[in-house]
Amino acid sequence: MITRVQEQTPVISRVRVKNFGSIEDVDVKLGQLTVLVGKNGSGKSTFLEALSFLRDAIKPGVGLEAAIASRNGLSYIRRKVSGVDVHNIEIIVTVEAKDLWAEYGFILNTDGMVSSIRSPKDTRSDTSKVFRIVREFCQLGKNQLDAELEFEIEEGEWKTQPHNPFVMDKTKRADMKLDKNQLFLPVLAVLQPDITNLVHHLTASMFYTLYPDALGGFQADMMAYALLENGNNLASVLRRIEQEMPKRDLVSILTHVIADIAEIKVVPVGSFLLVKVLHRTNAGAVWLDIGQESDGTKRLLFLLVALYQGGLLELLAIEEPEIALHPGALDVLSDVLHEASLIYQILITTQSPDLISQFSPDELRVVTRINGATKISPLEDRQIDAINEELFSAGDLLRIEGLRPADEMADAANA
Repeated sequence: MITRVQEQTPVISRVRVKNFGSIEDVDVKLGQLTVLVGKNGSGKSTFLEALSFLRDAIKPGVGLEAAIASRNGLSYIRRKVSGVDVHNIEIIVTVEAKDLWAEYGFILNTDGMVSSIRSPKDTRSDTSKVFRIVREFCQLGKNQLDAELEFEIEEGEWKTQPHNPFVMDKTKRADMKLDKNQLFLPVLAVLQPDITNLVHHLTASMFYTLYPDALGGFQADMMAYALLENGNNLASVLRRIEQEMPKRDLVSILTHVIADIAEIKVVPVGSFLLVKVLHRTNAGAVWLDIGQESDGTKRLLFLLVALYQGGLLELLAIEEPEIALHPGALDVLSDVLHEASLIYQILITTQSPDLISQFSPDELRVVTRINGATKISPLEDRQIDAINEELFSAGDLLRIEGLRPADEMADAANA
């Protein structure tokens, strides 16, 4: 059982994205736990990438230019229609919690693009000539009815100026020249506590793909604040978990899947750390290095450390957590995910009928790709009723007829 107790964190309750990758225009409501279900290539990962891009664009120490560079340039993230680039990328998110409602978004125009940044290590391209921020805005308050427009900028000009007198002198503020290549929210976050908190809510996230190769041997003894997305500090985080909370829960979950696992430990080897796993059978006990374990064991350990890590993260996104796991382990996996959602906001992607049967219909979002455009919708009412009445499970429906998005019925009615 996850024992860390924490008040429910703010959640990103709504995400609107336009012209990002395969996404033309989606408006998605998210809960404390949301499961994105769709075929290969439908756009599940693209939706998570849009949220990750927003995080990096406003994150201190990263920023918009680096967020673009790390994704191999604008040509890799903006939408293409019949080979033609669509130039306005738009991302808007809503954050909700007790005594907080906030909305933030920006439109990024790329029609001045003459070249692309070549790689994350090569940022010599003059990015000031390849994109500009068309619009950026932020609203926040105790609730939606009380929210005020904190600021709004269009084409480098103020539409609504920050009202906090400590931000900057009012006379200078009106004449201040705004950089069309820089987002203003991170600047304001340095000066205004409410915006600082909002930036934290939007950046305290990790997006995991659970690559088992990252856990194959020695790891440097490094920062353990949060498990890195590539898993390169898993040993350090696991050692912190050992020090901060009982790890029996983590071992017992592993034992549900691999019956002979009896213990896990982190062993220092010089300046490195090595994760070792104890297997106990009738023939005796043996310690194995994590690199000697199966991909399924390594992926499950990666997943459990991500969910048990504690710290200040608020959102965890996990790609296809069921890969390499026996179907009999999926009920345990869903229990752990639901338990973790009491602490974090959880987003997962999957195409597993057995796994989605473990979730309620309101936790599922159907991801489809129609005429090259990603759509994300709740389940249609007919299928929700069938699941709630226990006529079929979500997995049964996926196998029999596929999960049907709610807007598919609306489109048919309007046809």
